[in-house]
Amino acid sequence: MNKAFLVWTFILLLTACNVAEQTPLPEKETQEANSTPSLGENKAYFSFDRPLYYAGHFWSESSSSNALRITRTGDDLSEKTVKVQLTQNSNQATITDITTVSVNGDTLTLYSGLPVDSHYYVYVPFPINERTVDLDIGMNNDADYELDEVLTFRLLLNEGSEYSIGSYQSATRTIVDDESSPDVYLQTTGSTGASATVLEGATASIDLVLTAPALFPVKVFLELSGTSESVDHNFYTQSITIPAGQTTHQVDIVTNSDSYSEPTERATITIVSSDGANLNAGRDLVYDLDITDTSSGSNEVSISGPLIVDEAGPTKYIDLSVTLNGVVDQNINVPLTLGGSAIEGIDYTITTKQVFFPKDGSSPAVATVRVSAIDDNVFEGAETIDVTVGSTLETIPGAPNTISISLTDDELSPVAQFEGTSYITQENETFYLPLSLNNAILEPITLDFNVDVGVTNPATPGSDSQLPASGTFTIPAGQTRILVPILIHQDAVFDNNETLRVVLSNPTCPTLAACAATGLGANDTIDILIKEEGEQLPKLSFTSTGQTGNEGTTLTITAEVDKISQLDQPFTVAVYHASANASDYSGLVTTQQINAGDTSTSFTVDLTDDTLDEYTEQFEIKLLQPNAMILGDISKHTVTIIDQDAAPIIDVAALVDPVLEGFSGTVQFSLASGSSPVKNLNIAYTITGTSSSGLDHNLSSGTVTLPLGQTTVNVPFDVFDDSLHEGAVSETIIVTTTSSNDFAIGTPSASIDITDAQAAATAAFTSNDVAFTADEDDYIDVNENDLVSISFALSHALTSDIDLTFTVDDTYDSGNCDTLNLGNISCAQVVDYGSVPSVNYSSCSFTTGGSSSVTCQAPMGESYTRITFSDVPDSGSLDLVLAGGTYSISDTDITGATAEDVAQNLADHINDESNIEPSQEHYAHHPPGTAYVDIYSYDLNYDTDLTSILTGTSPSRELVVTIPAGKTSGKIEFKALKDDFYETTEYEAFSVTLTSSSDPTLVSIDPNKDSVEVRIRDLDTGP
Repeated sequence: MNKAFLVWTFILLLTACNVAEQTPLPEKETQEANSTPSLGENKAYFSFDRPLYYAGHFWSESSSSNALRITRTGDDLSEKTVKVQLTQNSNQATITDITTVSVNGDTLTLYSGLPVDSHYYVYVPFPINERTVDLDIGMNNDADYELDEVLTFRLLLNEGSEYSIGSYQSATRTIVDDESSPDVYLQTTGSTGASATVLEGATASIDLVLTAPALFPVKVFLELSGTSESVDHNFYTQSITIPAGQTTHQVDIVTNSDSYSEPTERATITIVSSDGANLNAGRDLVYDLDITDTSSGSNEVSISGPLIVDEAGPTKYIDLSVTLNGVVDQNINVPLTLGGSAIEGIDYTITTKQVFFPKDGSSPAVATVRVSAIDDNVFEGAETIDVTVGSTLETIPGAPNTISISLTDDELSPVAQFEGTSYITQENETFYLPLSLNNAILEPITLDFNVDVGVTNPATPGSDSQLPASGTFTIPAGQTRILVPILIHQDAVFDNNETLRVVLSNPTCPTLAACAATGLGANDTIDILIKEEGEQLPKLSFTSTGQTGNEGTTLTITAEVDKISQLDQPFTVAVYHASANASDYSGLVTTQQINAGDTSTSFTVDLTDDTLDEYTEQFEIKLLQPNAMILGDISKHTVTIIDQDAAPIIDVAALVDPVLEGFSGTVQFSLASGSSPVKNLNIAYTITGTSSSGLDHNLSSGTVTLPLGQTTVNVPFDVFDDSLHEGAVSETIIVTTTSSNDFAIGTPSASIDITDAQAAATAAFTSNDVAFTADEDDYIDVNENDLVSISFALSHALTSDIDLTFTVDDTYDSGNCDTLNLGNISCAQVVDYGSVPSVNYSSCSFTTGGSSSVTCQAPMGESYTRITFSDVPDSGSLDLVLAGGTYSISDTDITGATAEDVAQNLADHINDESNIEPSQEHYAHHPPGTAYVDIYSYDLNYDTDLTSILTGTSPSRELVVTIPAGKTSGKIEFKALKDDFYETTEYEAFSVTLTSSSDPTLVSIDPNKDSVEVRIRDLDTGP
């Protein structure tokens, strides 16, 4: 054996033992340790000294040399050459990014892997005893923008070299590009600048420009905005890619030429983002393309219409016509601007301020705008409404584009004056100077005044009263009356009966010229007689606060003073309407006086006797401020008018009576002849009667309104068809009016009969198995052991329960069934199966040609005997041992052409003679296609007392069934028991007859469907 081989084998064993005994290391360390043999091995392991990625794996493109270390473990006693691959994958650095690969200053040769692959290789020498070698990688510092690139080195096995690859087979380094990313911007193709103007139908070319080329595709994201639309050109918001190595990419925008007249439209294209390029705010990131219309003409919008609108009268509103001359390429809303002195919403309304014109409409297109005046009961003078057409992107204002409308005021010009011309007051009192305006206005009115001291015994301004010699009074906007308080001073001088004369002049308003033209009334001067404090003025009062009178009567009203005057003391009364109006009274004189020396006076008022039924009405008579008196405690007298006309009479009637179920009726409330209400009448009514609201009809208690001027009002209702026969039950609806203060009741109620839509019901059998034909008996075919169901029904439901009586006839028999047990509706005898014994046989000796041709056996655990034939017997017999003796079957009884025929003949023979044993029933079964027979035997238990569900005695027994109210159907169900006898007759039968109902007026019996025969057919197989 070679000694060197033994030495190396020993070393390898020691190495394996040492590795196995080492302490477990972390995963990467374990991998490297396990792949690193001890020194002295003849196997070398090469590995990069760094993993795939580590903290310092970035190299700068501008660095001329970068070191990559390869380590060796194991054999270092021999020189090795290691193959290193430089991979060139997509999006990674390539061989062009490297200038040199050297070791210790010696440049290594780069070998191409083509045509096998696209990678390059170098062969790195490892001298003897060298455990590390540093590869110096020289980088190509180019001027191209490349982003950061990845350079991958991989250790490969060198052909023929005896070494292995260690843990770190690959090393990856990222080359950091030192060039800045380029800027991207927009400009006109073949020019500079970021805007252009083209005609419709032309093509505009735009360049996406990079300030420097990139060695990869640069994606630029563009966004479209502006006034143009998708129909105007083919550009849309999108992303565009500038190919690698290029600095420009041309975008062609094709504009569309249409037939519309439209203003210049703008397509604004904006760079919103980029993958691989900078968006520099100092460059053109926005491009404006103006598209000029090539159609002749323009879309002009004009306005026209009446020039006057009145607050009241036939021209309270006017319609303006807004006309579009031209066709627009989109739906537009033309704005209207309002101006003038009138105020929208206060002085007038306008239907719209955005006039709609549809796309592709007719030309000219006319839209109507309505201007309506508001009657505000305020004097405003002449006002104007200016309506001006605005422009849109599609239209321009035409001629005329503005209309000025005069708004005519229907209120009189303002007139200011004193209320009266002569008043009396006294010292140490506050006198309220009454100043009124005939119409309110929307701004304050100012009146100058001065105190006239040229009268006899004049009061001194500022001395005898608080009022200065001159000044102004102001009636606020919207008011028609003010009371100006004037304090009358108390002085020490007896100056009884001084006169304070105040004169108005120069009415002015901020804007209304009519104030000066017609601003003063006749009472522009007032005299106030100031009496000394000790001489009290008379107090004028009514003698009572009010009185009540009937229509057609005359009331006397008395006013009084608390002291006698030497002069006539005139005063004025005014009427204020509460619920009454001017037509409810007459004869009232509003100017009255208390004569000199008297303390009272009376006047009358006539209460009108009309023919209208009315509520109790009232009006008030008030004392106005007298000239030489003051008002006392009772200054208001209330007159109450009692109506003397008869209240209207309301009758109620049914327009349809009786009403058939399923039809509609009407209740009418009407005014009796001669009734004449003056208001709407709310008529309450209640619903009673034997019928039920919501069940029989939809009429319910409520209130109906008889409008003023109408003589009748109808309340319709529906009567429901409940599909029920109520029989002799009478159903009624009674409508009754309830009393009211507003009317009297004539005919108080109306009764409506409901006619039943259903005739008396008919009862009949409805079983699906019954034909119910006139020329043959009606019957139901069932088999033994079947569930028998006999259905019956009413032609329609009733409102009450109904009993139906059925007669069961057990003498009816189409076979030889002598006794019928109706308790379980079975024929002859009702059978309950008892024990099931096996059939015993004493001999089974069928032979053919002297040989046995039959097998007789009782299968284990089964309750039958199986007889199997292997051939047609020519002799022998089968002896069955029964309770009454032995029954023998010979070969001649069952002979046949084949063994299968013999088996069938044996089954038929046994079944034919099954009645030979009264206490047992036998049944033989031959499955088709076989040569054997299975014989079954049953003991029988008889049950004859099962008639508890029937009443009466045989042969006619009765059964009573109740059908509940609202139901229409029922059924009788029972089971036909299996007796396990083979009956030679076709069937056994009995009949069930529907004989009567508990109320013949509600339910009659259908004579064609009143009887059913039940035929029970034997399940046992016969010959």
